[in-house]
Amino acid sequence: MTLVALFGLCIFLFWYCGYPQALCYQEQNQLFLWSADYFWHDLSVAGGLAD
Repeated sequence: MTLVALFGLCIFLFWYCGYPQALCYQEQNQLFLWSADYFWHDLSVAGGLAD
């Protein structure tokens, strides 16, 4: 049980102190792609904008 808590604390400290911008950066890249290339790529795949 103590080992699990220590592992959880290490994971938390890594994301909180060591690399906090990684999650936000990934979200920005996936949520806000509003270019013509992105639009045409979405239309070219099966399902188009409904996918």
